Amino acid sequence: MHAEILVVDDDGVYAKNLAEWLQNRMPQGVAHTDRKDETIELVKSTYVRVAILDQRMRRKLGVDGTELAAEIQSIDERIRVIILSGESDVRDYQKSNELRLRHLVKGDDEALLREIRLARQQYLLDLERNAEAHAEVIGRYRSWTLVRGPSVVFKKLVEEYVSTTPEADDKDFKTLVHVNAGQSVTEAETGTFGHEIEIEEESTRQLEATGMFRNVVIAQLTTSLKSAIRERGRMTVTQQEQHSSEQRFEVPEKDQADGVVAFAIQEAPLYHRKRALIQGSCECCGHQDVVTVGFREPNGQVRRRRVDYLTGDKQRITDIGAQ
Repeated sequence: MHAEILVVDDDGVYAKNLAEWLQNRMPQGVAHTDRKDETIELVKSTYVRVAILDQRMRRKLGVDGTELAAEIQSIDERIRVIILSGESDVRDYQKSNELRLRHLVKGDDEALLREIRLARQQYLLDLERNAEAHAEVIGRYRSWTLVRGPSVVFKKLVEEYVSTTPEADDKDFKTLVHVNAGQSVTEAETGTFGHEIEIEEESTRQLEATGMFRNVVIAQLTTSLKSAIRERGRMTVTQQEQHSSEQRFEVPEKDQADGVVAFAIQEAPLYHRKRALIQGSCECCGHQDVVTVGFREPNGQVRRRRVDYLTGDKQRITDIGAQ
């Protein structure tokens, strides 16, 4: 589950136990770590909205909680930070106040839970206010019964990159050419791909876990998001791309001497990982909530690789590059 809540403590067991306690009381994903590098990676690659940091972590992590908070907010200033410590002095509280951080004493988990919920709500309210000028209605769901019921309106507040580096998924690689040792093959390397905007399965599971929407509403939400991106003209969802080039292939004698019994040329489309924050509003009762939907958007390129099949059922993969 993508993390919205992150617990960081130099005591890994405490971080794990607190994260599990919170996860049992919240539908949002909760992650934990006792390492600084992993903290930064989680902030960059997941959907952290609230970070709970121990204050006294310098001996193991090289920074204290307030210093780490400053680093986190330099990556995403919207993230709310709660400093949680069993040993704090006046200077610690002064640092927290300077950075506008909440500072709580360890032990009162119920109070922490209330602060986390409030901090997450503040994050979403600020996000909605800042995004209002660029918000886009992307669709709606209306149930059809004997009496046509009220609808849920979907509004895209924010769309942003999770990773600006294009990625290829192992499951997307398709074999263009396969050559066994002793063979000489001349054929066209032809790749045909349907470049599709793909909603992350993890996002769908997380939407289901919140209990806010029925599966049919989730399906309409994700369909509306795909349609909005398609109509914006960035990439046609059903676009097909075909390319081919004729070439001679064989396993060189040097490779055979190294144990290569066959090789394949494979190719996969490249995608950017992105996320959209969608506000769902019920026209009947006015209830609103904001959910995060992760998706992959193709960038129009492909990545090639060579897979050498070695004796002993081993493989060696060499990246050829993007095209």
